[in-house]
Amino acid sequence: MIRLKHVFMTKLYCQIKKIFIISVVFTLTACNSNETVFQGYVEGEYAYIASVVSGNLTQRLVNRGDQVVVNQPLFVLDPQPETDRLSQAKFQLTQAKNQLFDLQKGARFTVIENIQAQLEQAQAGLDFAQKTFERYQVLYRSGAIDKGRLDQARSQYEQNLQAVNAIDAQLAEAKLGARENQIMAQKAAVDAAEAIVKQAQWMLLQKSVRATVNAQVFDTLYELGEFVEVGHPVIVLLPPHKIKLIFFVPEKIVSKITVGDEVIVDCDSCKNSYKAKVSFISPSAEFTPPVIFSQASRDKLVYRIEARMPLKVTKYFHPGQPIDVAIGDLKK
Repeated sequence: MIRLKHVFMTKLYCQIKKIFIISVVFTLTACNSNETVFQGYVEGEYAYIASVVSGNLTQRLVNRGDQVVVNQPLFVLDPQPETDRLSQAKFQLTQAKNQLFDLQKGARFTVIENIQAQLEQAQAGLDFAQKTFERYQVLYRSGAIDKGRLDQARSQYEQNLQAVNAIDAQLAEAKLGARENQIMAQKAAVDAAEAIVKQAQWMLLQKSVRATVNAQVFDTLYELGEFVEVGHPVIVLLPPHKIKLIFFVPEKIVSKITVGDEVIVDCDSCKNSYKAKVSFISPSAEFTPPVIFSQASRDKLVYRIEARMPLKVTKYFHPGQPIDVAIGDLKK
């Protein structure tokens, strides 16, 4: 219902603009070539404030007609499910960091102790095998044993030496931790988890929308409890610097007006006249409406002109309001 009302007001506003253009044409037809007062209207460029996430409207902190400043809260959407997604992302980040810590610190102390015990046992076996081999060498040279017994002792010594070297390498690897490529892969997993947390935090912040400019609240399009789709405006703002004056001049006069020229603006409810400056002159003409256009009125081309007022003056003017614009002494 609210959005239908907004559409109706927009259509009504467009009809007012058409009436003004027709009124300008009739006025120009009736006036002489030296007339310097033209009819127009006030127009506003609205800021439609929306969120990049969807949700139920839980708080609307402003109403129509309120004045807001930059960073002032405007409305809040239900924080779920973004709150849960942020919690999940934080848990996953903690898990990834713990896994990285385990990889970097190496094996647990009990595992290292067990490997050290194996190494000590293997070293004892190596010492015994070495002594046996050395004794057998002496016995072989004296002829007390044959070469087969010596070779057997040598083989046992070499086997024990290989076992000690293998366990020693296993202990060194356990103390160092995981291989470098495993650690690098887990660091990348931590970075990815941190990025997901930041993204979840940003999404949660989008549930609370603030004003980006100083402005007046022109309209509110949703009521509390309504579901707001992504990108659908909830608040319509009218910044004062976006209020401008629109008026139309005939073809034979437009060439005498330049951007920056000063004009005098008046309205029915204005206590005083106010100054404004021409900010835009349309490069193309607008013909009179077809209902009154004829071969005899081909000179009734009008050009759209926009003018801007000082910010302190804009509070006296409202979109759709009819105005009279005097250009003063036109250039010859």
